[in-house]
Amino acid sequence: MTYTDKETRISFGIHDLRAVADERRFIVLGKSILEALKSRFDADFAALIECDSTVTSDVSGLKTLFKKGSIPNDFDAQVTRIFLSNEGSSKGADSTRERIQSNHGYLFKVLAVSDTAEVCFLIGNSGGSPFEIENRVDFEASIERVFAEISDAYIISQQANKIEVLMNQLEKVEGHLVGSDSNSDSEVTLSELDSRVESISGVKTYSEKMKTVLNQIAKVGPSSLSLLLKGETGTGKSYIARKIHEHNATETSSFEMVSCGSLTPSLVEGEIFGWRKGAFSGAEEDRQGLFERAHGGTVFLDEVSELPMEVQQKLLRVIQEGVVRPVGSSELIPVDCRLIASSCRDLSEAVRQGEFREDLYYRLAGFQLEIPSLRERSEDIKLIIAEFLQELRVEHGFSKQFSESAALELKSYSWPGNIQQLKNVVQQSYLISEKRMIARKVLHSVLNDSPADALVGEKFEVSPEEITIRIPRIGGFNEIISEVERAVILAALRQNRGNKSRVTKQLKIPRQTLYNKLERFGFTDEELRS
Repeated sequence: MTYTDKETRISFGIHDLRAVADERRFIVLGKSILEALKSRFDADFAALIECDSTVTSDVSGLKTLFKKGSIPNDFDAQVTRIFLSNEGSSKGADSTRERIQSNHGYLFKVLAVSDTAEVCFLIGNSGGSPFEIENRVDFEASIERVFAEISDAYIISQQANKIEVLMNQLEKVEGHLVGSDSNSDSEVTLSELDSRVESISGVKTYSEKMKTVLNQIAKVGPSSLSLLLKGETGTGKSYIARKIHEHNATETSSFEMVSCGSLTPSLVEGEIFGWRKGAFSGAEEDRQGLFERAHGGTVFLDEVSELPMEVQQKLLRVIQEGVVRPVGSSELIPVDCRLIASSCRDLSEAVRQGEFREDLYYRLAGFQLEIPSLRERSEDIKLIIAEFLQELRVEHGFSKQFSESAALELKSYSWPGNIQQLKNVVQQSYLISEKRMIARKVLHSVLNDSPADALVGEKFEVSPEEITIRIPRIGGFNEIISEVERAVILAALRQNRGNKSRVTKQLKIPRQTLYNKLERFGFTDEELRS
C-alpha cells in the first residue's frame, strides 16, 4: 500500500456519511479512523478513549469508547498510568499540539473536544516495541487532519445523548400522567378540537394537498363519472374510492372491489365477469362476477394496470355496452355500475409502451385524482394515528396513546409503505406495549422489524444499479440461493412499486414463475407495498 493510499484510508471515515444519523456519526467516524490508523502504522491495536476534566485525580474519568485489534491484558493499567502522569495531562497545555509520546510501544494524542472533555487516539504494539520518530510525526499529522470532524461529531453525539435523557424523563412523566387518569384520551380529543382540521366527505385532514383532493371528490362524487385514482401503493386509494361511493350510495347499492395485481391471470377474468357451472375445472356452481354483484352500485378496480390485455378488451366492452358475459356462458347480462379504478403506475406511460389499451384508458380516466403520499401530508400523521388508536380502543376495550417523543418520531419517519405501513406499526405498538403510554423503545422495536426496511441493514445494500448481499459462509448452498432469490425478487417488486408485469420483464422470468416464488417465500402485503 502506498503512502497516499494509507492517508486516504485514514480520512475516508469523514466522508460518505450522509446515511448516518448525526448522533451515530461519532461512532462511525471514530471506529473508521481507528481501523485506518491501525492499518496505516502497522499497529497491533488501536483505541479511542474519552476523558473528562477529573482525569488527573480520578481514573473514573477515563472511558475506553472503541477498541480495534488485539488489546493487551494490561491495557487499562497502561492507559491509567499514562493519563495520571504529566505526559497524559492536558492541564496548562494546548492539547491540540505536541501531545505524542512513545511509552512502552504506545503512540497517543489527546484532543480537547469541549471545555470539559477530551478524547485520546491511541495505537500500540503488544510486544512493547517503540515506534520510529517518523511514525510519531505522521501520527500527529494524521490526527490533526481529522481533529475538526471528530470534535464536531463528539459534540453532536453528546447533545444527542442529553436529548435522549431528557426525552426518557419526559416519557416517565407522561406515563405517570396517563396512568393517573383512567379517562385520558387526549390524543383523540385534541385532534378533534383543533380548529385547523377540516372534515370533507367524511375525511379529516390538515393537509392543503389533501383538502384539494377531497374538495374535488365532493364535486364529482354525486355524478356517475368514471374516476381514475393515481398515487403510490398504500396511500389509501381504496379508502377514497369507498368514500366516493358513499357520497351517493343508497341502502341497496353495494361497493365491490378487486385487487387486479393479487389475482393470477387464470382467476382474474372469472372474478370480474363471473362464471357458470362447469366453465372450467373447479367451477362447481354459478358465481356472479364483480359487476353483477355491484349492479346499481360501484365497482373499484385496484391496480387496474395489472389486467392482462385480453381482459382489458372484455372490460372495455362492459363499459361501452353495459353488459357482461360470464365465463362459460353466451348470455349477456345488463349491468349498471359506477366504475372507479386505481393505479400506482402512470397509465399514460403504459399506453405508450403498448401495455395498456388506449381506448380503455380514456374510458377509465373520465376524471383523475392524484392521492398524495403520506410524506406529502405529514401534518396528518397524528390525526391518522388517533383514528387508528380509536379503532383499536373499540376493538380491544382499552385506550393507549403514544408518548410525545414517540409521536414525533412517527411524524418524522419517511413511511415508504405509506398509510398501510403506518397502520401496521400503530397496531403492533399498541398490542406489544404493556403500558397505556406507548414509549419510544416500543416503537423502535416495531420500526426495526418493519418489512419496509428489510433490505436496509448490514446484510443488504440496494441501489438503482446493483444489489450487494453479504452472506455467512456457514450457510448451506440451498439456503444461500434461496436468500439471494428472495432479495432479488423483493428488490424488483419495490423498485417497480409492486407491478408484477414489470417485474417479470425486468427479471426475464415467466409470470407464473413469479407467482410461484411469491407463494414460496410468503411475502406479506406490507413487504410488497414497502
